Amino acid sequence: MTQFQPSALCFQDLTEFFNDKHPQLQNYLFWQVRSHEIAEELAQETYARFLRQSEPHGILDLNAFLFTIAKNLAFDYLRGLKRQQAHEFIPLDLDLPDHQADAETLINRQ
Repeated sequence: MTQFQPSALCFQDLTEFFNDKHPQLQNYLFWQVRSHEIAEELAQETYARFLRQSEPHGILDLNAFLFTIAKNLAFDYLRGLKRQQAHEFIPLDLDLPDHQADAETLINRQ
C-alpha cells in the first residue's frame, strides 16, 4: 500500500489509492446493502465523490475519508429503499370469500 503525504496528492495518487482499496470497499458495501450490483454502483459513486473533494490536501486519513463516503452512500441507499417499501401496498383481493356474518345475520342472532 502506498503512503501519501497530504501536500503531495494528485489525481494519479488518489486513483492508485482507490484501486488498492476497491476490493475492501466492495466487500464493505456488499455487507451493507447485500447486493453485488448495488455495491458496485455505490463504489463508483464513492470514487466520484472522493475525486470531487475540493481540498484533498486537508484530508489526514484517506482510508477513513473513503469509507465514510461509502458508509453515507450505503445509508442513503438503504434509507431510500425503506422509504420506497413503506409506500408500496398490497392490493386487496376483493374476490376472496367473506366468512363473517353480515350485519343482518348478526342482528337476528341477538
